[in-house]
Amino acid sequence: MKAILSEEDFINLLTAMEKFREKEGPELQKYMLQRYATKRNWLSEIWLNVAYLSSREPTAVNVNCFAVDRKVQPTTNQLARASNLIHAVLRNHQMIQQESMTPQYLQDLIPLTMEGYRNLNCTCRIPGIEVDTLKIWKDSKHVIVYRKGVYFKFDGFALDVDGRETALTVAEVYNTLQQIVNISDDAKDFSPVAVFTAQKRDVWAKVHNRMLENSVNRQSLEDVESSLAFFVLEDESPKTNEEESIFNMCGNGPNRWFDKSMQYIIYANGKIGVNAEHAAADATLPGRVWEFILGTEKYTENGDIEKISKAQQRKLPVLQKLEWDLSGFEVDLETAFAEFKKLASTFDLRIVSADYGKGWIKKKRMSPDGYIQMALQLAYYRLYMKIPKTYESASTRIFAQGRTETIRPVSELSVQWVKSMLSDRTTKEQKILLLKKAIQYQTRFKTEAGCGQGWDRHMLGMYIISKQINMPTPELFRQQALWRPDDLSTSQTPTRYSNLWTLENSAMGGGFAPVNPQGYGVSYNLVGEDVILFYVSSNAHCTETSTTKMADSILDALAEMKELLS
Repeated sequence: MKAILSEEDFINLLTAMEKFREKEGPELQKYMLQRYATKRNWLSEIWLNVAYLSSREPTAVNVNCFAVDRKVQPTTNQLARASNLIHAVLRNHQMIQQESMTPQYLQDLIPLTMEGYRNLNCTCRIPGIEVDTLKIWKDSKHVIVYRKGVYFKFDGFALDVDGRETALTVAEVYNTLQQIVNISDDAKDFSPVAVFTAQKRDVWAKVHNRMLENSVNRQSLEDVESSLAFFVLEDESPKTNEEESIFNMCGNGPNRWFDKSMQYIIYANGKIGVNAEHAAADATLPGRVWEFILGTEKYTENGDIEKISKAQQRKLPVLQKLEWDLSGFEVDLETAFAEFKKLASTFDLRIVSADYGKGWIKKKRMSPDGYIQMALQLAYYRLYMKIPKTYESASTRIFAQGRTETIRPVSELSVQWVKSMLSDRTTKEQKILLLKKAIQYQTRFKTEAGCGQGWDRHMLGMYIISKQINMPTPELFRQQALWRPDDLSTSQTPTRYSNLWTLENSAMGGGFAPVNPQGYGVSYNLVGEDVILFYVSSNAHCTETSTTKMADSILDALAEMKELLS
């Protein structure tokens, strides 16, 4: 904290910390140890509720994240692409259910928990007054397909000749989707109900409760929320990655069910994307599923799928069109549309790529992640001449039910390096030495955070317990310095998880909105050895930030660092 505080604020924080260490800290730590002894993971429930389910802001844009397609899409045929995607999701779900996915390891040595994959499918965030619920239907087998305002439900599995239940084949899914197209083309009952999922949680909870009073709506809500996954056949045809990203993130309101843990979007021009609800899982889990989808799809030479004759087709589950009765919700819908448009208009995004990748950085014997974090520090400092409070996520999946811890890449070393880059009195050798030391600090912090030695989550746990036992708020937790919002919310989003990955089928990353309306969200994606993509976002209504200026500043910083090391 010293690196980003004034001397007076730091002394106040230090004094409060010492009091806490002697007074309330030991007592709260006893409660923490009791929790550790009685819970599989002392943090998971606290984190889920505090970070996600208790938030009353809309999950749309604020919480959900997205991923985009591969660089060169394999077909422009929407139904062929959708059929492959749905089939892959069904297959992957069976692998999760049967625990047949290849386990993941940290540095090929330490096993990572796979439990989070069980939250990806058949899961939905249910709105509640004051706090939401994350609900999982373990035995759910149906999927929902949305097209032109109409919702369709069908089971994703059928019995084979041996009486075993297997996922619908690509061709079987294709035939079902063709029925959906035919019905929805002629349908007159467009339903905008999903726009409610983009509202503030208490507002949506009240509307949700009213909808449950109607048996028609209650059944349709149950069908959507309990579905294995949610798929959207889009009318839009995004032309660029930025356009695709914004569509993936926002949609138009009625065509995204923002509460679903996983929803997949298939565009009219064959592009595909994903929108993930963050309470259910962190980005590495949907990322691996996305890799499986992109790495297993197959097409004929003309971009179609291998068709089957009616004689070859199994008896398929019945296709059902969901019904909605929104009479009495007209004013609610009008308000929801207005609020959604306002919310969606805040999401400003730019995607930029460095002219070199992690391969070049590794040749300089530096950590690519630490190197990029220092580039972000330099970029921000050049724009604002101040050091940003920075959040970087670290995975704690070496622990049961592990999710994330916070890396704080800012240090006195990073500050010295950043300021040296703007100084004529510092030699090139000194700048390089300071850069290496700053990266080494960030790398050590990252390792410690991943091994459970970070401090953010520990302090959060003690703060929550102090509330639960009605302890007067310790002076430490009254320090505004601890509650300062992050100027930079950052995360490295991996694109490679297994041997299915190739450069050709690699996803081109994804991103998220800034957590702080006056700050930036920066997702960076290392694609192969030579490409680094930055998804830079900010609040379009904020006059203090500029997505374009920040993105350009990142590229300038990377160019300056390359020149320094050349």
